Amino acid sequence: MRQDLPAVQVAVEPTDAYSIVSAVSSCRGVVAVRDSGGRVPALEDEQLKTARRESARVGL
Repeated sequence: MRQDLPAVQVAVEPTDAYSIVSAVSSCRGVVAVRDSGGRVPALEDEQLKTARRESARVGL
C-alpha cells in the first residue's frame, strides 16, 4: 500500500455494483476493510440497487 500498488487481482464478472470496474483492487478497498475491523459484508445485487436508490434519494 505504501507504493500504491494493487493488493490483489480478482476475476471480473457481471455485477450491478457500479464501483467494481477493475480486476485490480485499490488501496482504498484495503483501507476500508482495515478501518471496518476486517468486516466485508456480502451483498446481493438487489441489495446494492436498493442502497443506491436510497442514497440517491437523500442526495448522496
